[in-house]
Amino acid sequence: MQRFSFVLAVVLSMSFPIAAESPETDALLDFVFAKNVTSAMKHLPVQVQQELSTLPRARREEVGQEFIVFKRLEGVVLTRGHGSVLVTATLGSNEYEVVLVSRLSDGVDAVLSLEMHDKNAGSRVLENFDVWMHMEEDEWRVVSMGRRSSDFNFKDTKLLERLKGGKREANEASAVGAIRTINSAAETYAASYPDLGYPENLNVLSSPRNPSFDEYDATHAGLVDVQLTTPPFENSGYRFAFISSGSSPRRAYTISARPVEYGSSAKRSFFSNETGVIRYTDDDREANEHDSPLP
Repeated sequence: MQRFSFVLAVVLSMSFPIAAESPETDALLDFVFAKNVTSAMKHLPVQVQQELSTLPRARREEVGQEFIVFKRLEGVVLTRGHGSVLVTATLGSNEYEVVLVSRLSDGVDAVLSLEMHDKNAGSRVLENFDVWMHMEEDEWRVVSMGRRSSDFNFKDTKLLERLKGGKREANEASAVGAIRTINSAAETYAASYPDLGYPENLNVLSSPRNPSFDEYDATHAGLVDVQLTTPPFENSGYRFAFISSGSSPRRAYTISARPVEYGSSAKRSFFSNETGVIRYTDDDREANEHDSPLP
């Protein structure tokens, strides 16, 4: 019971400010009762929004779900309160209230002091916590909450790093998929043009300039998307390089993919060749044939 009350208090503290109606209270309650990622993000720091916006759509939705209070309080029914009671939370036969005790605001920064009461125990105070808010881009946003401003901070570097980590993971997965596509295209090309063997470069794997009228041939095989077959050969935070070996018919090639911004867009570099095996390194360098293969 004590653990539940603490978790509920912390989560609710993200969500319920002032007693009387105010812009800060409205923003906090909008955040608590948000039903989707877009509505929840509206009242979180701009920096968090920016990090989320760089993620692929599916990953953005996945990460954003963690900020929706309803998703984090499964089995708890939340309703808006009246007056100083901002929110009522019901879990089975137990009922709790989040009450505004005080509010300090200068129009740019605000601190909302809240209490969580156990109505089943004569409104006994279970927890005290504060919500720190800040005005950004004409919206009140929840910056942190807890007994201290550092208890849960949405601008904390670890939280932002986790969001960036999601972006890196998505980019790395995309790079691996692109290399597999190029490997498959190279094999198809070699089978289609045995006198040439593997493609000379990535450009020849592209589609004709006017696919509806121009024929596909050895110079425009139409096997790989344009992002990977035209300079600077970049896609999803990675820069790709393809090198074929020998004269026609070419029997070997290498593919490398390095992060455009190491540590930001991604960390791992990848390598593959005509064997189809993809290898990687976490170091800030090109991967090669001596690195470990992907599991």
